Amino acid sequence: MRKRLYVTRSRYATGPAGRGRTAAELEAELADYMDWCNRDRIEASLGGTSPYNYRKSLGLAA
Repeated sequence: MRKRLYVTRSRYATGPAGRGRTAAELEAELADYMDWCNRDRIEASLGGTSPYNYRKSLGLAA
């Protein structure tokens, strides 16, 4: 996960998509990406659910 976040952060910060963006815009996009990773991304190893829904089913998420 750390490597994927670093690659994503590097691509947005230095790649063509990152040119002309402010730090606040980059931070907002990364926050959206992390929210997607935790709430919407389906993970096969978690029974085909998102990490958030998996934790919720265990009673660990609010």
